[in-house]
Amino acid sequence: TSDTLDPSTMNYKEKTLAEEDIASVTTPCIRSPEMIDLHSNQPINEKVDVWALGCLLHFLCHKKHPFADMSTLAIVNVKYKIPQPSPFSQLDDIVHNQFFTKDVERRLTAVEAMDVVKQLQ
Repeated sequence: TSDTLDPSTMNYKEKTLAEEDIASVTTPCIRSPEMIDLHSNQPINEKVDVWALGCLLHFLCHKKHPFADMSTLAIVNVKYKIPQPSPFSQLDDIVHNQFFTKDVERRLTAVEAMDVVKQLQ
């Protein structure tokens, strides 16, 4: 994702069309909260890829997608379970606190995410 979509500048009809476009090109269970709820007026930018990376990392570690039931409410509220005990607790914390951040401004960029993951031992 290289373009930014700013729902705060869109009217209802434009948001509806954007939602339809997003639905046609993305998988429901890896959509970030801002892609599901355009009325939150959060920007949709490259940080959606960091959210998707968090989904992938969770799946690779736990063999289960964090939002497997595809509940939009679970995604919007960032509600999921980390299996316990987890041999990946350090990565689980990073994904939960830095990749799955509802506030787009606080979510890591792709470069920041790469740097954080590289530092894992």
